[in-house]
Amino acid sequence: MPLEGNVKEFGLADVLQFIAGNQKAGVLQLTSKNDKASIAFDYGKITGAVYGRQGRQDQLQNYLLRSKKVEQGKLKSILKIQVDTGIPLGELLLKEGLMTQEEIDGLVTFKIQEVLDEVFTWSDARYKFNPEERLYQNSRSQVAIPAELLLLETLRRKDEWPAIAKALPSDGVILKKIQDTVTGLEISTDLQQIFEMVDGSKTISQMIGETYLGRFRTFNAVYNLLMSGTVEIIHTPEPEVRVAERQAKKTASATGKIITTAAVLLGLAVLGGAGFGAYKINLLTAQKNNLIQREIIRARMGWLKNRIEVYYMLNGSYPASLSDITSDRKIISSFDYHKNEEDSGYRLKSRQ
Repeated sequence: MPLEGNVKEFGLADVLQFIAGNQKAGVLQLTSKNDKASIAFDYGKITGAVYGRQGRQDQLQNYLLRSKKVEQGKLKSILKIQVDTGIPLGELLLKEGLMTQEEIDGLVTFKIQEVLDEVFTWSDARYKFNPEERLYQNSRSQVAIPAELLLLETLRRKDEWPAIAKALPSDGVILKKIQDTVTGLEISTDLQQIFEMVDGSKTISQMIGETYLGRFRTFNAVYNLLMSGTVEIIHTPEPEVRVAERQAKKTASATGKIITTAAVLLGLAVLGGAGFGAYKINLLTAQKNNLIQREIIRARMGWLKNRIEVYYMLNGSYPASLSDITSDRKIISSFDYHKNEEDSGYRLKSRQ
């Protein structure tokens, strides 16, 4: 019987532990909307992983460039040799003396952890285990990591993430240095690298793209610098809910202008019925305002539902109240929220 289903019904951690516990070999395919990931197993141990967003994979060469372990010009010539000969990239890097076996294995381990961090944020994903499939069949990598070790690290990061996300709500956050050196913290390579990148203009997203630390380690380093008072936030992007509300107002306003124009024309057209015309104008203006309000409520409702699902994914349970996912009192007071018994779901309803 094939091992396949949805992580909503059988959690991803359970799927990975089942494959590892039965010492299976093959590739676990995961699909969520347009994103795909593959996790390779050999006798229950994880040996590799790849991830693609919107049909595009983050290739090994991108990691090499970000880590600055291989100069761009040299990497280009190596990649050309790979295309011409079919020799695996790792083997060419070893032959050219550009990386050691330990460094290659460390890079593969890093990629595996990054993929696991990503797929554990998917609350709705299909999975299928293909025992006949293999990743990197000609790879020189000697990585074979017990699944439970990777799971422990992934779950540790998952536990720490809510505090980080609360302090740094977006990867569009920009920070500046308050001090010239890092104080009050045990200096690590991650901290030092990120501290040097804080310049008052770079976003966290840009830092992630320019390092080999990955999303979690970059956010974690920024969070520790922020909590120590070494850096401060100078720009936070507008929350998605505000952007959605503004767009809703814009859409409804355009529709409202048409309604108002029609009301004016109707009022002018009613000969001898000035009172009736004014009544029509007031009625249609009220309809315009109601339309704007409905669009705002719809935008807020959608934003709240997304935040509730993310909270569930991170904590394994639904929030006890809306204050667990937002500090915006206006939004909290606009909705009735109730978590069902035994954490089986929730009810969310507008009070307006």
